[in-house]
Amino acid sequence: MLLIKAAELNNVSHVKALLASKVNPNMQDNIGDTALMWAAYKNNVECINALVKAGADLNIHDIKGRTALYWAVHYNRVEAIKALIKAGANDSGCSHPAIDTIRLSIENQELKNKLKELEETIHELEIRPDGPKYLAYKAHFRRQVIDNFGSLDSDDDDDDDDKN
Repeated sequence: MLLIKAAELNNVSHVKALLASKVNPNMQDNIGDTALMWAAYKNNVECINALVKAGADLNIHDIKGRTALYWAVHYNRVEAIKALIKAGANDSGCSHPAIDTIRLSIENQELKNKLKELEETIHELEIRPDGPKYLAYKAHFRRQVIDNFGSLDSDDDDDDDDKN
């Protein structure tokens, strides 16, 4: 119960110390609340991340079926919503305008990471940006992104001429 109380008091250093001593991150009190639920309610992203890293169940329910994401959404804790969704929390049953925006932001970041990976690979291969190898590799990568994400809707894509 100390872990839940530490999260309730928004005490990240105590939460981390308890987790380091191998306290169960999924411990529940008599109504099913967990430290993760309190961290979400308090909008404490550092605490959420520490609990997730320690193996906290993102989708554990209290006695009324509510999850940490439910509490974050219910109290409009946008940073907590973002951290929980990024960590993989199930958002079915939760509605909040930020959820779709956050999901798109995470997917956009994944896309940016893939594009950065492409640039690094091109640099490593020392392929000229206007050469046929570059254009072939870029077309192949573009197809992978479209297959994985459904589209390649990028605001900073200024060279649409290789779509043909």
